[in-house]
Amino acid sequence: MFPCDVHHQRIRGPLDAIYLALLRGTDRVSRRLRVCPEDRSAILAEFNAEWVLSTDDDQVEFGFDNCHGCKSEVTPAASWAGFVTVYAKGSERADYFTLYCDRCASESIQRFGLIPTPSRA
Repeated sequence: MFPCDVHHQRIRGPLDAIYLALLRGTDRVSRRLRVCPEDRSAILAEFNAEWVLSTDDDQVEFGFDNCHGCKSEVTPAASWAGFVTVYAKGSERADYFTLYCDRCASESIQRFGLIPTPSRA
């Protein structure tokens, strides 16, 4: 039995999971969070405008010119691609995509405690 990674308390019943990864070139930071259903919903509501839900046909319609956090213009070399997978009890897996500038990526890394992970070469 594990505590929720957001409020650090144990709950009755299973926890949901959110897997976050940010990538730029060969740099990769990621983390799996165990979250209670309430905190999962709160995180999804908070980042609703930044994370774009992937469709079944893998056609993701979002701009590659602007940061999804602050809306500033970014170039491919100065942007971080974000991938978020949500596993909620009783629901299908949900995949999200995002694009961040350095500042917004840094804020997400700090907010979620993402850690460097070795590249899979």
